[in-house]
Amino acid sequence: MTSQLESNDSISNLTVAELEALITKIVQKVIREEVSNKKVEKQTVQSPEMPNHFDDEQTPRPFGLWHGKVQMSDDFDVLPESIAAAFAGEDE
Repeated sequence: MTSQLESNDSISNLTVAELEALITKIVQKVIREEVSNKKVEKQTVQSPEMPNHFDDEQTPRPFGLWHGKVQMSDDFDVLPESIAAAFAGEDE
């Protein structure tokens, strides 16, 4: 709270011209931020839609279509030591 009082005291010591310059600077900053926010909003609104991979007449494939047709190896998720070392930045 004392810092707020100190800042108020320093403002009270400014001349009218200095206060006008300070207010102008603050208003310009607010305007820049509003323009920047509007640009972001405009970009968001104008972003392209996600493509629809299905035609109006095409229906999605049913779940489980490949059930029982694909098998994973028993060691599918075992990471070889050479690859783990490469990720860690170690030389072989």
